[in-house]
Amino acid sequence: MAARDRTESKIKYEPATEEDQLKTGNCCARTKSWFTQFPRATWPILVTEFGERFSYYGIKTVLVLYLTKDLMFNKADGKTIYHAFSMTSYFTGVIGAMIADSFLGKYRTIAYTLFVYSLSEMLLTATSADTIGNRSSIGPLIALFLMAIACGNIKPCLAAFGGDQFRADQEHLLDLFFAMFYASVNVGAVLCMYFIPIVRTDVQCYGRDCYPAVFGINTVLIIVAFLAFIGGKRMYTLKDPAGNVFIKVIKIVGHALGNKISGSGPPNTTHWLDNALDTYEQKEVNDVRMLLRVLVMYIPLPVFWALFHQQGSSWTLQAEQMDGDLGPLGTLRSDQIQALNPILVLILIPLYDAVIYPMFERCQFPLSPLKRMTGGLGLAGVAFVICAFVQIKIQTVGVGPSIPSSGHTSVQFINTIPCDVSINPTSFFRVDLKYGERSQVYEGQFGMNSFRITTMSCNITEDTVTKILEDQTVVSAVIGFNDKNEPTMSQHTMKLPGVDIETAVSRVRILYTSNDKMTEQVDIKLDNVIDDKKSTVLKNMSSSTDKYQDIPTGEYVISELIGRKGNTSTVYKPKSSKRLKLANFGAFTLVISPSKDGKFDVHIFEDAPGTSVSRLWQVPQYIVLTAAEVMFSVTGLGFAYSQAPASMKSVLQSFWLLTVAFGDLIVVILSSAKPVRGVEKEMFLYGGLMGVIMIIFGIMSYFYKYVTLEEVSASEHVLSHEPNGEIPLEEKFSDHEDTKI
Repeated sequence: MAARDRTESKIKYEPATEEDQLKTGNCCARTKSWFTQFPRATWPILVTEFGERFSYYGIKTVLVLYLTKDLMFNKADGKTIYHAFSMTSYFTGVIGAMIADSFLGKYRTIAYTLFVYSLSEMLLTATSADTIGNRSSIGPLIALFLMAIACGNIKPCLAAFGGDQFRADQEHLLDLFFAMFYASVNVGAVLCMYFIPIVRTDVQCYGRDCYPAVFGINTVLIIVAFLAFIGGKRMYTLKDPAGNVFIKVIKIVGHALGNKISGSGPPNTTHWLDNALDTYEQKEVNDVRMLLRVLVMYIPLPVFWALFHQQGSSWTLQAEQMDGDLGPLGTLRSDQIQALNPILVLILIPLYDAVIYPMFERCQFPLSPLKRMTGGLGLAGVAFVICAFVQIKIQTVGVGPSIPSSGHTSVQFINTIPCDVSINPTSFFRVDLKYGERSQVYEGQFGMNSFRITTMSCNITEDTVTKILEDQTVVSAVIGFNDKNEPTMSQHTMKLPGVDIETAVSRVRILYTSNDKMTEQVDIKLDNVIDDKKSTVLKNMSSSTDKYQDIPTGEYVISELIGRKGNTSTVYKPKSSKRLKLANFGAFTLVISPSKDGKFDVHIFEDAPGTSVSRLWQVPQYIVLTAAEVMFSVTGLGFAYSQAPASMKSVLQSFWLLTVAFGDLIVVILSSAKPVRGVEKEMFLYGGLMGVIMIIFGIMSYFYKYVTLEEVSASEHVLSHEPNGEIPLEEKFSDHEDTKI
């Protein structure tokens, strides 16, 4: 220890210069240097990307609910429109790239498109208001179509335009720019997926969810994005259109096929693409040949996107059937859970890179890019199988008391007299009930039956009630008392209706009895504790109305009864605010018993068990599908870029967008064709289809021969920086991709 002290005492410490700090990697100094050298023109581009992504995902998050709950499309049609919107935005991405590269240039393409984007969202906001759109679907659908085109045109252009702002001496800042660009995408997605559902449910207009407020917020964001983008024009480096490689590839392939068919191509060709050598250079043909090798591997990929994009459609509709109550933590909205995906992406990418992939390498089983993609396809299938089992749990419909055999009747007794009651029928078992209790089901002879009703310390006289019970029925017998303090018994046949398993409702019947303090007919105000838009008023309820009604699933309080007699109305309040939890697909009897002080009690009884599945049960399928996205999407573009020459990278991006569009097209076709009936069968279908695609892709991967870096380089000219000091576009994007496209 002393020797070490002596040695260190001889060392002369001098303050590190700024240059030394940069070389040794001082974090603060390096970051300061980055931002000092950062092109000012990129800041309005980042603001534009954030605003556009927030606006896009903000509308897409609530879109399927708006279509099905506000415009009243059925679920299949709402899902079809949702995926048609998504499909259009990805198909037009290729068109946007062609327009930018061949005609208008990136700046004008983005500026004109943002203007149309803003107009389309203003139209959507206006027509979603009842006073303007009158709940017609024409205006919103036109607005969505224009928005999809605008979104698609921007998608391939904005990141590339941001890259154009860097000079050759700023190449080292590209990583930071694309990290910030990617962060703006995911931050915008997370924020809108969390806050927009809150606005949807907490702001009410026209007596329901306020979609004009939701769309208005997104409209403000896209206008801000538009103004930020055009405001930075003086700072931008603008490049003239240099021609679109995608179009050239199509021309080369078409020319080669034409010569091949006509036999007019060059002699002694070794590959069918060589038939284009009479017009195009050898390097151009070789680049297209290498491109096609990669594109063959793209063929199975649309099925992945068909599954992945259903987070916003099928999975949101599934969440609508689930319970979002998180107790003291509040409520998880059906469209809010989508925010898990971008959050999990940011968590899982470093987890895979730092833990999971190295773990496979240590186990002597390194995962090549194609193996990772194959694993991603398999995980996507697993996610949908999990989704199917969750749906089966949701759709488990409880059954009520069984119908008795011929010659018999089943009876349940309900005591609404505020004391203990003893019922001693001649042909049934003796029944003792406390106030507000319901007995088990007793089976006895049908026909005329006498019931001796005795009360304990209630000043209700003992009496015998005679009732005729029908054969093979289940009856609820409500024990009450009249104005003369005599016991009464009203009978109500229990006939449970069927349920639509694609809804989120409970079957509820109200058994109401009046007295001298309350009117014969009342309106019952049923307030939803969590979601006010589900609150309802049951009109004209009386002792004779005992049929089941569909009430949206949730937790309710009967806040008041409104009795009407002639032109006067009287409000009756409950003795206590008892919460009534109505589970999905369950059947419930609500018994309202009046008291002598003008108030009432409410008793709830379960006639058939419901299914109350928490929305948290969707978390596993989101985790698995996001893990699939990281293995498939993040790896996929990197694999494609490594296997094709630099001149073809923009074409690969265009075809990648097309695989996404075709994925949405698959959903549109299957939703319209309906090859299976039932949500759970549909989820199993998608999971099984993904399993088949995984096997096909795995076989294709097994026979795929990777192209080495030397082979890629051999097909290219030596890349050099352009005379004006800018970096060629292909160099800029060779190692950067945006997984949330």
